[in-house]
Amino acid sequence: MFDLQGKVAIVTGAASGIGFATAQAFAKKGAKVVLSDVNEEVGQQQAEALRQAGAETSFFTADVGNEQSVAALVQHAVQTFGALHIIVNNAGIGMLAATHELDYEDYQRVIRINQDGVFFGAKYAIQQFLKQDGGVVINVASILGVVRQGRLLTMHPKARLIF
Repeated sequence: MFDLQGKVAIVTGAASGIGFATAQAFAKKGAKVVLSDVNEEVGQQQAEALRQAGAETSFFTADVGNEQSVAALVQHAVQTFGALHIIVNNAGIGMLAATHELDYEDYQRVIRINQDGVFFGAKYAIQQFLKQDGGVVINVASILGVVRQGRLLTMHPKARLIF
C-alpha cells in the first residue's frame, strides 16, 4: 500500500467518528498526526490513546469556523513536527430541521463550520505547502451534501421544490 513515514497530517473533527478513524489510519501508516477538535477532553484522550499505541501525535483545540484558530492549528503542527504535508478537513455539523423552521443563527453556524472551516483549513495549509515541497488537502463531506433528505428540504405543504 502506501507509507506516510515522515509525513505530518492534521485531522479536524478528530475526537470521534470518521475524524478519529482517519487519524488512526494515518498513524498506522507512520504519519505524525495532529488531532484537532472543539472537544478538548475527548480529543486529548484520543491523542493519548494513539500515543499509547506508539504513534507520534499531538492534540490542538481549534474551532474550524474561526480563521485565527485554524491559522494557529497549522502553526502548531509546523512548530511541533517541523512541517505539514496533509490536512484533512473533516470537522462538520448538521441541522435536521425544516428550512422554514431553522433559525438563521443555526444556519450560519453550519455554514461557518462546514464551508468556512474547509476554506480556512485549505488556505493556511496551502500557505505552508508553498514553503515546502507541496502537500495534500483532503475535504470530507457528508452524504447529505449530494443526497436529498426529506426533512432537510421540508417546506410548507403548498410549496414545491423541483430538482
